[in-house]
Amino acid sequence: SSHTYRQESTETARQREIDPENLLLSRQNRFRLQGELVRDSYLAAAGLLNRTIGGPSFRPPLPAGTAEIQFVNKWVADKGDLLLRRGMYIHLQRNLLLPMLLTFDQPDSIVTCTRRERSNTPLQALTQLNAPTFVQSAKALGVRLAQTPSADLQQRIRLAYRLTVCREPTDFELTRVGQLQQELLEIYRQDPKSAGLLVADNKLANVPAEELASWISIARTILNLDEMITRE
Repeated sequence: SSHTYRQESTETARQREIDPENLLLSRQNRFRLQGELVRDSYLAAAGLLNRTIGGPSFRPPLPAGTAEIQFVNKWVADKGDLLLRRGMYIHLQRNLLLPMLLTFDQPDSIVTCTRRERSNTPLQALTQLNAPTFVQSAKALGVRLAQTPSADLQQRIRLAYRLTVCREPTDFELTRVGQLQQELLEIYRQDPKSAGLLVADNKLANVPAEELASWISIARTILNLDEMITRE
């Protein structure tokens, strides 16, 4: 909570002049969050995070094919709200690397690791779009946006930004995301089958599937902003 730690990471011309390598701690550094925290941030933004403290770890489902390339010993996946617990409670085995965490630079637990590496790869962006936990989070957030009572288009966009990146959107973002929502709505109206597949078990009685699908897509878009996984 110190002033030094809570500084912005934005670099000014004056800082570049007097402290180019940040040796004087004149600004904060930008770091991508660790894999466990990336997952937690998505669940928290969607209102799904199970905040129970303590207790045994949980075993998430393994992607298809994992057992074929890694040794899996008596791995029985948990179910329900246990899968929504914070990433620090994920059960780890020395001989099993979970693909999602591995994508976000989880260290090999067989050897000593003093510092995690941080990479930036296309596979990370694909994981954020398509991995089950991330898709589940986008759907939950989209449902919340679609059924927010007495809210217009811009109010829903503002809510999305507050829930995800903890700030108000700029005027440009309000306009552009609003245009995107209308474009997506028209696409799903012309292709109701795709809208139904995206909505699946999240259908709402008072919201057309095409509109709900557009808000789920908006949620996926905003959740994939760089801000979402970066400590500023």
